[in-house]
Amino acid sequence: MDKFVPYFVGETFEDKTSYYYDLEEEESDFYNQLIKKASTTLAFWFFNQASSQEEFENLMLEMEEGEEVEEVEEELKEKAK
Repeated sequence: MDKFVPYFVGETFEDKTSYYYDLEEEESDFYNQLIKKASTTLAFWFFNQASSQEEFENLMLEMEEGEEVEEVEEELKEKAK
């Protein structure tokens, strides 16, 4: 069985937050893509624009095909009005 391993290193919330900022400053392509996907997915979920597995998969496919995150976020803001 797989064991859960926390992504953010540290014992306290402050340690984990510091680790997050360290990752952000590295400007890693992988990390930047991860943050974009996670942010967009959470925004879609929060604004209830995507709630099924298929909707989330379509969202990820659109992002992988080159649709910019900013465009997706603008669509979310317009739909939320």
